[in-house]
Amino acid sequence: MNFLGVVIKCILIATIIAEEKKTIKRGLGLEHGFGDHGSFGGYDIFSDHGSFGAHDLSGHHEPIKTHTVYKKVPYPVPYPVPHTITKPYPVHVPVKVPVEIPKPYTVPVPKPYPVTITKPYPVVVRKAIPYTVKVPVKVPVPIPHPVTVPKPYPVTVHDPYPVKVPYPVVVEKKIPIIVNDHHNFHVGHGFSHSLSFGHKF
Repeated sequence: MNFLGVVIKCILIATIIAEEKKTIKRGLGLEHGFGDHGSFGGYDIFSDHGSFGAHDLSGHHEPIKTHTVYKKVPYPVPYPVPHTITKPYPVHVPVKVPVEIPKPYTVPVPKPYPVTITKPYPVVVRKAIPYTVKVPVKVPVPIPHPVTVPKPYPVTVHDPYPVKVPYPVVVEKKIPIIVNDHHNFHVGHGFSHSLSFGHKF
């Protein structure tokens, strides 16, 4: 709000100074104002002094004093503003690669150890000898025993039914026989030729 107030005041002062300059320029060269007394002339009857350098009836003349007022008007001044721009760039990231490093390791070395050697010694082995043993064995013996047979006993008789009995059937098979004869050419009314080789075409 202070800035706007200062700007408005500066504009008003500038317009007032411009109007004063216009009124001063009207009397240049002639040293009289237009329209004050008659058609020409810069005389004023009702005032003690002439307006802006004009002559009054008393004949007194005052010089024009100009006052220049300088007031600072705030205005925006451009100034550099830092602006950071991020750009991607390749970054080399170290990657761990497993590398075999030779290290000493223990190797099992065979060492002599005591071995017990068994010596042969006599062992008694009993050998079984087969011999005959008389053991009673029961053998079944057929003994006659009575069997009851129902009299008269039923006999199932099946009803007669037709049975197809296959029998041989002789089928005559015709065998073509070719008879070699002389060629017979028959010329008829219709100019037909017949060639007979046992078959007629």
